[in-house]
Amino acid sequence: MTDTFDYLDIRDTADELLAEFGQTVLLRRTTNSGPADEPTQTVTDYTTKGVIVNLPRWYPAFADNSDILRTDRLGYIAMGPLNTAGVVPTPFDLLVDVNGTVFRIIDAKPVYPAGLPVIYTLQLRT
Repeated sequence: MTDTFDYLDIRDTADELLAEFGQTVLLRRTTNSGPADEPTQTVTDYTTKGVIVNLPRWYPAFADNSDILRTDRLGYIAMGPLNTAGVVPTPFDLLVDVNGTVFRIIDAKPVYPAGLPVIYTLQLRT
């Protein structure tokens, strides 16, 4: 008999750690509507918890991306209940930290064991 691994528990643990040690961040998404030659842009902010740290140039999650700059940062954002809107980050989004610093999301990689989003790893650039 094999025991099944509880990935929901891992996601909840990730959320708990981000709630305790992380900061409130905004995932900012801009959408276009209306005619293509004169679109209306709508900016929506989604609140979640995250951590932003220095990104080592050798970081394996982004090893396939040769465009890693010394000033890039590494971000982790919640994908469990702390991400109340359930928004998945994309390279077209921005991340705003508690100090108001705006980062462009260069790359977003999910930690997605068994099809369950646990946390997102982000390559960020100011």
